[in-house]
Amino acid sequence: MELQAAVVMVEPTAFPDAHAEALSVLTYLAEDADELAPLLARHALAITEGADFAVARDALEALLRRLELARSGELVLKGTWRAGRCVIGRRGKAGRAYEVWVGDAEKLEGSCGCLDYAKAALGLCKHLLLAIERARTMRRRPGSTPALRWDPIRPLTGPGDWLERVWLDDHVPALARLFRAREGRRRIDPARIQRPAVRLATVESLLATCRHPAGAEPALRALLER
Repeated sequence: MELQAAVVMVEPTAFPDAHAEALSVLTYLAEDADELAPLLARHALAITEGADFAVARDALEALLRRLELARSGELVLKGTWRAGRCVIGRRGKAGRAYEVWVGDAEKLEGSCGCLDYAKAALGLCKHLLLAIERARTMRRRPGSTPALRWDPIRPLTGPGDWLERVWLDDHVPALARLFRAREGRRRIDPARIQRPAVRLATVESLLATCRHPAGAEPALRALLER
């Protein structure tokens, strides 16, 4: 009788090496992602920090679905690649195309102007994943870092105001007054944007910077213009 080895998947336990165990399990689950498997596993853990393992596993599954779409052949690079920025859209003239920025591809760093990137709270979308794979294949250097950044990951608690997750990379002194230094980043001060008039003025100030080609990452510009 022929014997076959069986692999039993277990959820990581609450031991000191639980993080390493979780990373190992997620990397195994992401094996179809090939060389991106460990990067996606690490990313899934990072964006769900503080949550149960099941949440990280669900996040990984969502990321893998987007990677499958990125590799399906329906999306293509349109135009030229400049300073880490490109445009990704469907083949042919039909369908929308979105601006994408890739920072450090090895860290899955980037941003996209599509709605999925803004709403899914995954930090990645199919357009960005395609651009990252292209950047890795072509061994492109990290793109120029935008002055205005946005964190797409909603906190597990609190209101999750998207405007509070805007942060300044210290390249635009004129905007510094809108931000407060915290954890090495200058973030929007929540107290400043409680009143509608101040919130609107803040958005308009940020939009003025976004008009510069490299002033803000694509996701933030799309949010401010909506």
